[in-house]
Amino acid sequence: RWLREAVDKGHVTRRDRPLLWLVTSSASHSAGRLRQEMERLVQTSRLPRSVSSSLGSVKEIFDALNAVELTEDQQREIDRDVGRTFPAHPEFSGPTSPGCVAVVQILHAIDVISADV
Repeated sequence: RWLREAVDKGHVTRRDRPLLWLVTSSASHSAGRLRQEMERLVQTSRLPRSVSSSLGSVKEIFDALNAVELTEDQQREIDRDVGRTFPAHPEFSGPTSPGCVAVVQILHAIDVISADV
């Protein structure tokens, strides 16, 4: 509860929230495991081999995944889904709001990793 209050009151910066999520969730037991999983995902993604072999940090991988162009249908589906996410919440008030931008980036990266999603 205190963690939620800290986030809601702005004591956790937007930049630090992904790291906080990783640390507090069961998504990754260690930085090494996260790195291994990201490497596996990159190897099976649609990233060109030359790009995937030169990536270092998780942020570089995330940025590279978001640089891959999606089809119009893929992008339209993401935009449609994001528009339905918490429509009354101020973080999701429009297509350029912080929440919408973040979710679009996450879904974009997931789509590049696995077009089946």
